[in-house]
Amino acid sequence: AFMNSNAHRVDGALLLELDEKLNHALTLANTAEEVLPEVQTQLSDGRALVDSLRRAADTKGGANSSGRGPYLLPVELAFREAQLLDGSFAELADAVLGYWREFGAWTSCARDLAPYAGRIRDTPTSETHAFLVRELKRNTTETALCLFDTDADETTRANRRIRRTVSAESILSTLGVYGGSWRDGRGVVDESMTQGKCVTDVLGSRKNTSSAVRGLSRPSLREDVGLHAARTFVLKYRRARNLVPENHDPREPTPGDTFALLGIQALAAEASSHAANKSADAKATTALLAAAALAEEALLLSPNHAELRIGLASVYLLLGAATASSDALSPLDIKNIQMDTMAHHALPAALGGAAPNVAISACRLADRLRSDAWRDIAEAQVKAYENGVYTKALEFVDFHARLRDSHSLMKFREVKAGVELRESLLAATEVDANKFPLEIFETLSAAVTEVGLIPNEQWANSFRYNEDVTLNPTWCGPYHGAAGLSACDWWESRREADADSTGILSEKAKMGGVPVAGPHDLGIGFGVSVAHRHGWSLALHRRIVEMHALRAAAKMATTPTDVTFETEIAGVVAAIETLATRGDGAGETCARALAPATEAADIVSDAGLSALAGLLGLCKSETKKATDASVAARSLETYADAFSQYCKRASFGLTGDSIAEFCLVERAAARGAIPAAFHAAAEAGATATITLRAYAAAANARGKLNVSDENRSTLSLSVKRACEVVSLALRELADAASATAVSEGKEADSVAETLDEWFRDGDSTENDGKALRRESCVFVAKRVVASHRVTLNAIKAHCESFDTQLAYMYE
Repeated sequence: AFMNSNAHRVDGALLLELDEKLNHALTLANTAEEVLPEVQTQLSDGRALVDSLRRAADTKGGANSSGRGPYLLPVELAFREAQLLDGSFAELADAVLGYWREFGAWTSCARDLAPYAGRIRDTPTSETHAFLVRELKRNTTETALCLFDTDADETTRANRRIRRTVSAESILSTLGVYGGSWRDGRGVVDESMTQGKCVTDVLGSRKNTSSAVRGLSRPSLREDVGLHAARTFVLKYRRARNLVPENHDPREPTPGDTFALLGIQALAAEASSHAANKSADAKATTALLAAAALAEEALLLSPNHAELRIGLASVYLLLGAATASSDALSPLDIKNIQMDTMAHHALPAALGGAAPNVAISACRLADRLRSDAWRDIAEAQVKAYENGVYTKALEFVDFHARLRDSHSLMKFREVKAGVELRESLLAATEVDANKFPLEIFETLSAAVTEVGLIPNEQWANSFRYNEDVTLNPTWCGPYHGAAGLSACDWWESRREADADSTGILSEKAKMGGVPVAGPHDLGIGFGVSVAHRHGWSLALHRRIVEMHALRAAAKMATTPTDVTFETEIAGVVAAIETLATRGDGAGETCARALAPATEAADIVSDAGLSALAGLLGLCKSETKKATDASVAARSLETYADAFSQYCKRASFGLTGDSIAEFCLVERAAARGAIPAAFHAAAEAGATATITLRAYAAAANARGKLNVSDENRSTLSLSVKRACEVVSLALRELADAASATAVSEGKEADSVAETLDEWFRDGDSTENDGKALRRESCVFVAKRVVASHRVTLNAIKAHCESFDTQLAYMYE
């Protein structure tokens, strides 16, 4: 079966309202009295078939010979019965328990049961959920586990007990006991763990509702609940680790790795809960640091465990440690087709403060995939036709379309163009208020060539979104805005959602409908929100328009204008106006609410684009009337003020009320303060610098603008004022970054000590399990601080370079 052509639309194959209507109609049809006799007959036939398959499998030697399918069928049958009859999942819970009792020691058990446990989690009533949770916990005590032991060898019995416990804990995690997942559709109540409070916080909601869209949940645990759960998992992990033989192959996962992963999940869920309260930043960062320390310890024994690595990279990213996040991800050696499916894991760190070579290296791998695929697909397609394997030839046709229209590969092209432009601006040596640097204009021209034409109305829906979001950790779903601001959006979206009057984002987003995945949307799941696609396409759209606008402004300041250039200007101005007046289409409201940091950056970007449109409107022409120069002057000063405020917020995020107050690791690691400052200095700063230099060169060179000498003087004065405002903001941000870097370097040891004491249970030690490894705490603290300093030094370097270039414009 080939992918449906509408599966990857930005607005989703279905909308929430349509999904709800279909489900409602299906429920009415299934509960109507006239169809019940037919349904009962079908169910009787189904039970008979399941029983016969089970007997046949037993005759052949059981699951070892015939596989798990016949034994999993009773669980599927119980689920179908619940759908077709009264909607109660009581029998499904019994079937899940029965399967776990029989196959709990199999490593596949938890994955087999995950879809069914998820349905029980999302059921409107909590009795079945509470029953299943209670029974799984009761059956995983030491006494209960011993009842399953059938092997004579003690080591074998111990390993079976560990695997059975791993399966049970994984099912409990799917049920939402340890914080839930971003994929959940509603809050889950577990009285024993939360005293009646919601475990999964659906976009800040404290309501136990089944109407929220799946894929928009916010994992959450009460204070210390995640900590206590993590202590228990550390104890179980250490016990499981003792059973690993000395000759263990580090490439193979161990049963205990899941305990570490669940401990990380519980800590991250508690951090997510604290993130909703800005006064609890220190608690949130401490929980995330503990999660990183636990992940680092687990990776010592299983360095190739993909889930642990992706989880660790995510935690470091949320702590503002982009370099550490990139380093944690690098052993996975993402390349080839993974550049298409895992771009959303690689890009946030690459654009959030890591060295430029990280992004450039990833872009080169994406280019290699594109070039190799064009060659290999053509050759394989021809061979398939020659050998008469026509279905395989059709698969290659679909694969060609997948890569041709890939959003990931297009995003890498934009990233490559943006990073090269920024590096070219940093290296610019020509500083002349009357002349725009030729090397910058050439780099802008290359960037426009790289990203292609200005997007049209159907541009966003032409993409194939091949990113595999099933790889996202439970606490960190796909970001909904700019990749470089993903950590900022994670923090701020929790606080913004928690402050809402209703607390349920889906209520606000129903204006245009929450876009959800259709039945053909592989990797997402039917009915799961795909609102993130709108945010991704909008961020990419914006950057492409910015590059075209900057290039047009640079060309106007560099080369003589002609009729062709007037057409180009008209297209750029039209694109700017379209972007500024975008409507609230499907996913727009949702993307804004889930990406508040990106929305704040977009406000500055809109001001910059408005200023560029004002400059382009002054292009000298004999055939058209020029825009009023005062409009361009006002728009430029408005842009400078908006950029200044943006930088001030970034500086405040690093230093607080004053630099002398405190510059602690907790402050720098919280709220995405460092990636926000990096975005202000590097991306927004580079755009502002190029815009102002284009304005200065055009205003100071006679014959470039269709304005009077008086208006030219007015515009030149506005350029000087704007340069001074932007320059001052950059200097203040550089000072804040420098002060933070100096202060943080002194605190790594104290942070490690605080982390160790916070996690330790009384007088516990590493030997009895309920404590983190001291070495891991120290390593994580130093790694986060070192990563912060790399980004902070880059912020300072960008600010100083751009400040130097702008100083010539007003001195």
